[in-house]
Amino acid sequence: MSLTITKDITVNIIPNGSTTIIRTETQSLEHVYTVNGVNISGTTATANVRLSIGGVPLETVDFYQFTYSPEGGDITAQAEAYLLSLDEFSGAVSS
Repeated sequence: MSLTITKDITVNIIPNGSTTIIRTETQSLEHVYTVNGVNISGTTATANVRLSIGGVPLETVDFYQFTYSPEGGDITAQAEAYLLSLDEFSGAVSS
């Protein structure tokens, strides 16, 4: 399961072998956030989340702490529900 949101980003167009920007444009690219794992310690859980932009996976991993409920069902679903509650993920949908 992942969270998907389309965001506008500014892209600088630079010819190969050059350092000169020939134009700047805005592109809408799909951002896909995937919960790769969740570590639990007591009632605190930490989700490690990877991001892919326009189908290209990034090397970085972000970590988000949330309160884990043993009675709350699937831990990945709990992590995604928490992420959806954050402003950073406003407009994202489960995919």
